[in-house]
Amino acid sequence: IEENESLLRDVKEARGDLEECGSELEGCKAAHRTDVEQLKAELDESRRNCTAKIEENESLLRDVKEARGDLEECGSELEGCKAAHRTDVEQLKAELDESRRNCTAKIEENESL
Repeated sequence: IEENESLLRDVKEARGDLEECGSELEGCKAAHRTDVEQLKAELDESRRNCTAKIEENESLLRDVKEARGDLEECGSELEGCKAAHRTDVEQLKAELDESRRNCTAKIEENESL
C-alpha cells in the first residue's frame, strides 16, 4: 500500500510537472508566434523601404546619365563655338592687316603726289 501511495504521489507530481511544462510550452509558442509576426512585419517594411530606395536611386542614375549626355553635347557645342571664334578672329585679323596695308599704300601714294 505504501508503495502504491508513493507511486500515486509520483504520478501526481509528474502530472503537475507535465501541466507546468505544457503551460510554459504554450507561452513559448505564443511568444514565438508574436516574434515571428513582428519580424515578418519588419521584414516587409524593410523590403518596401529598400524597393523605394532602389527606385529612387535608379531615377537619380537616369538623371545623372541624362545630365552627362547634356554635358557632352554642351561640350561639343562649346568646342565648335570656340573653333568658329578662332576662325572668325583669324579671318578678321587677316582682313585688318590687309586693310592696314592698303591704307598705308594709299597714304604713301598720296604723299608721293
